[in-house]
Amino acid sequence: MQPSAPHPRRTDLRCIPTVVLACCALAFGLALAPGCSRKVNYKAPVTRYPTLPEKQVDPFLQGTLFERTELANIEPYLVSGYGLVANLDNTGGSEAPMAVRNYMIKQMQQHKFGSSLQPGFENVSPSRVLSDPKFAVVRVDGFMPPGIREGEYFDVNVSALPESSTTSLARGDLYRTDLRTNGASSSNPGGSVNVWARTQGPVFVNPGYAMDKNRAGGATPARRSLRRGIVMDGGHAMTSRPIVLRLL
Repeated sequence: MQPSAPHPRRTDLRCIPTVVLACCALAFGLALAPGCSRKVNYKAPVTRYPTLPEKQVDPFLQGTLFERTELANIEPYLVSGYGLVANLDNTGGSEAPMAVRNYMIKQMQQHKFGSSLQPGFENVSPSRVLSDPKFAVVRVDGFMPPGIREGEYFDVNVSALPESSTTSLARGDLYRTDLRTNGASSSNPGGSVNVWARTQGPVFVNPGYAMDKNRAGGATPARRSLRRGIVMDGGHAMTSRPIVLRLL
């Protein structure tokens, strides 16, 4: 008998790994060929911060944190606004630019002046208040110190407006006033949206002049002094002002 012939469709599986390796080597060689390579142009990294010069310090400060940083936010920050002083001894006056007057009327309406919802103020309309010499529209300025934290207090200055007939702010009480950036601008009363601080309280005037009622019509220094005052610890910070260290 003749031996049976191998099956025509039978494949030698031992040859498959060799064929696969040969194909991979061929593909790798084609990828490395000079004619098939593609040069990739990468963008240079963007420099977000400029390189600052070295800081010149005394020898005993070399190698310290002060040499490697710059301090920022270390100056007092001015916040201001327009407010209303009450309980004056008929020495007040509310003459003000039209924009400021309208702003004060709006503020009093928001605080329920003349509203039946506010007991004791039903008949106290804003226009009546501004015509009463017991009240005065004032400018309020405060310098928030660097590093102050939310909830801490600072002094604020209160002064009568140049147009005002106010002769003395002695014994007056400042109603609550919002202090903002450029809040005491005569063309844009109120200033920016963010409230940095709020203030209220008794106005402290030079006692050497405040105790003498006749001083209101006396010498110029006395008149100027009586038209200004301080609310001690009257500014209440609504936000913090951290001191910033900028790395060089």
